[in-house]
Amino acid sequence: MKISNIAKRIKKYLKDEDRKDVEFRALLALTELGDIVKYITHDKKLNPNARPYGTKSDETLAYGQAFVQTMATMILRGVDIEEALLAGLKNWEEKDWRKKCDEKNKKNKIISGIPAFPGNATGRAYILSRKHPIEKMPGNSILVAEMVNPGIFAYLAKAAGIITDQGGRTCHAALMSREQRIPCLVGTGNATQTIPHGSNVKIIIKENSGSVKLI
Repeated sequence: MKISNIAKRIKKYLKDEDRKDVEFRALLALTELGDIVKYITHDKKLNPNARPYGTKSDETLAYGQAFVQTMATMILRGVDIEEALLAGLKNWEEKDWRKKCDEKNKKNKIISGIPAFPGNATGRAYILSRKHPIEKMPGNSILVAEMVNPGIFAYLAKAAGIITDQGGRTCHAALMSREQRIPCLVGTGNATQTIPHGSNVKIIIKENSGSVKLI
């Protein structure tokens, strides 16, 4: 069955529901996910001493309910389902949880990665670490990190550019750089090991390629 046909049926069913709010749909989806975890943790092969939890058909229903209620939540939030699925698959394909640096690049100290937001920037490299926290980053710095989280968002106004070891086009660094319009290169695999802290760095990021130069 096509995703578009499933979405049409969900929209039809939503019209007849007493609770049409997104919070309730999200709660139903999370409840079914909780049941799925119970089916896994009570599996006889995985956990022989656990008591049985439902039947295989019950587990199948839980997956179906989690899926359709998640889709219902997306519809109520105005999220395009097919676009979201393609984005998720693309993110999986990029394997942004893995470092993307081959041995040749490491040996020759070549820094390349995935362009998250195009542009050119020059500044001193600030290697994010416990010794060099984000709060102490000077203005016009090139922020270099293994990965970043939304907690640094308030400090990005100081960054002229962003380079990360990990991540893909949908990682936190990529999303925040696009929102702040900061040149950003992610998934380099070796930036934090190759770029010296405090060195002068120039990043040149185009739509389909990016490079980093020590100057």
